[in-house]
Parts: sequence; C-alpha cells; structure tokens
Amino acid sequence: MKRTLIQKSMMRSGTTVLRLILNKLFNEYRCFKDWDYRYDITPGKGAHTWEKISNKDSYLITTWRDPRDVVISFIRLYEDDFNNRNEPLISVESRIKFISRQWIIPTYWDIIQCENENENKIVLKYENWHEDFDYLFNILEKSFNGKINNEIRDLIKKEYSKESIKSIQSKYKDFHSWEDGTHIHGNHVGNGLSTWESVWTPSQVELANTELKHILNHWNNLQ
Repeated sequence: MKRTLIQKSMMRSGTTVLRLILNKLFNEYRCFKDWDYRYDITPGKGAHTWEKISNKDSYLITTWRDPRDVVISFIRLYEDDFNNRNEPLISVESRIKFISRQWIIPTYWDIIQCENENENKIVLKYENWHEDFDYLFNILEKSFNGKINNEIRDLIKKEYSKESIKSIQSKYKDFHSWEDGTHIHGNHVGNGLSTWESVWTPSQVELANTELKHILNHWNNLQ
C-alpha cells in the first residue's frame, strides 16, 4: 500500500518550488515507488494550515525560513496593497506588525501543531536547500528509500532554478497573477536572503525580533 507525503510550509519559504519538485520526484518520475505526494494548490490554505494527518499512512515535510525575510518578501509583494488600503499601512513598523500578527504567526502555530502531532516528518530550513537542490535530494533519498539519478537531478535543477522561475514570473504583472500549471506568480522570487539587514533600522529589527521571537527561536534551532 502506498503512503502519502504531505507538505506544510511557512508562507514565502519556497512552498511553490518545493511542491513542484516533490510532484516531479514522487508522482512523475516515481523515484520513490512506495510513496505518492499530495499535490495541493489550495490558495492561502492547504500547505499553510493545520490538518489532522495520519501517522500510519502519511509523512509530513515542513519548511521554515527566517521570518524577517518573510516579512520583507511580503512587503515587496504587497507594496501597492498596503498603500491603497482604507487605512493605509505606510510605515515599516506598521507593516512589520500587520504581517507578523495577521499572516506569519497564525501559520506558525498551525504548522507547529502539525509537527507536534506527527512523529514521521522531515523539517527543512529553506536557507539550506533553495539554492542547493542536492541537499534536498539527498535527504529525500535517505528518508524514502529511493534513488534520484543524476539525469533527474540535472533536469530539476534546470527547470526550477532561480533563473527559470524569474523567466516565468516575468510574463506576469504582479503577484496577483500567475501561471496556471505551476502557480508561479508575477514577482514571485526576489534577490536573496537577509535583505532585512540592509534595509531596516536597528529599532525596526528589534521590533521584528520581538514580534517574531517564537518563530525565530524555532528557525534558529534547526540545523
């Protein structure tokens, strides 16, 4: 009997690219014959919300990213939305608080609950795999008793590289539009990690660290 791999990821932590990679490996190339991957593209839910997962029939994979980078990513994507609200969020401080409290923290508690309820899981740090797919491939091979050959590795590295993603996203005006097949949005990926260090003032960093302290502790404790 086949078992199912289920993905839960922090927002803006490579959810889309990881979903596409896992779908290729598990469902298309069948690198892990005893496993299927649940390809879930439910907007705003699915991969970011809690659900009861069977420890017997399923395996959980989660991804975490520095939550300060998540805030920066949301600010980049929703600049116009923040400015055009009935009560605009103009200051960086107001945006840090809104994004942390309304989007990031609720998702954090949902994913933590999934992790706590499931002994069969892989917990990934986005910074370790998003530009090193071999790191991801090796973990999957070890966990699911399969083989990802060099040809498949090379195909996936080419198809889902940052350059390839940026080529797709360039066809769309903004994050509110996307490619149907992949769900890659306009302006989907940015220019790297730790952007917050170069754009926030010390007081803004302190605010973000306070707002996101539980998530930062969890992220910092990951290998």
